[in-house]
Amino acid sequence: MFRYLLICFSLLFIGCDSYSPPQKTSQPDPMRPGKAATHIVELYKVQIGAKDFNLSSFGNPLDIEVIFKENGNVISPQGIYLLDGKRGERILNKPMVWVVNFDPNKNYQIVLKEVSIVASAQSWSIPGTPKIGYWPIGVNNGHISFGKDSYLQFRDKIAE
Repeated sequence: MFRYLLICFSLLFIGCDSYSPPQKTSQPDPMRPGKAATHIVELYKVQIGAKDFNLSSFGNPLDIEVIFKENGNVISPQGIYLLDGKRGERILNKPMVWVVNFDPNKNYQIVLKEVSIVASAQSWSIPGTPKIGYWPIGVNNGHISFGKDSYLQFRDKIAE
């Protein structure tokens, strides 16, 4: 009886090893567009959480640099924008715009860095560790959350 059960379980496991589930034919992963294209990226809405950023020595919110990087280098000439340190959610009066020539063989990163001379400055990188071909704007339809209660909202269009 024991041999019979052992043989049945062995056949079951051997049969499972050769099974491969059907492959999905889904949409391409927006976080990895896969082909080179010129993207027009707009940061139009932000939520700056008081717990995620510091205050100056005088108790005022610090300004924040928003930097778009490609392979660790600032995308020029419009790579760095200055965002005032107001806390809370808001739609920007003038969206921050980057023109990015996406290359799937490069890595992309968004960095938020407080501007301070005396106070300690906080910095956030999205993603924390850049990955080749990863497109951070492809996450959650351009909604990127970080920290305890902060987020950035982007629009991404491919130039024609």
